[in-house]
Amino acid sequence: MTLPFGILISTFFYQFIKEIISIREIYSNYMDNWYIVFLLIPLHEVCHALLYPNFGLSDKSIFGFWPKKFVFYSYYDLPLKRDRIIIAMLAPLFILTVIPVLLISVFELNYIYLAILAVLNSIGGAGDIFYSILIFSQVPKNSVVKTDTARVFWKEV
Repeated sequence: MTLPFGILISTFFYQFIKEIISIREIYSNYMDNWYIVFLLIPLHEVCHALLYPNFGLSDKSIFGFWPKKFVFYSYYDLPLKRDRIIIAMLAPLFILTVIPVLLISVFELNYIYLAILAVLNSIGGAGDIFYSILIFSQVPKNSVVKTDTARVFWKEV
């Protein structure tokens, strides 16, 4: 479900850099440097954790891998305010996609690795965007939210 959404999101962000870097350039460089995805995944999860209490350095910050679903994850093992968890979920999108796209488009930088990072992260962050929209639309503003690898719980405070 999130892969088509991720492709749609990456297409949106690509519109801002297509005059500087072609999709063919991104694809051919990615195929030569496919290992970038293995660097991106931990970086993506650390971006989430930076918005957890103590910048993710607490023993309540959990990082892991779910082999059955082939999903890497991070979550905070205590409830967080609704807005904070939404911001934490969207942090990688802004840090690893929006900022690189702005740098490329505003300064006309032909940094292929930055473009690859932005495009891959926008695809990989589709689930974060999807869950952020769900939490924003369904959880009352004055609530705390607790997540684990696959579920979201909330309670009004």
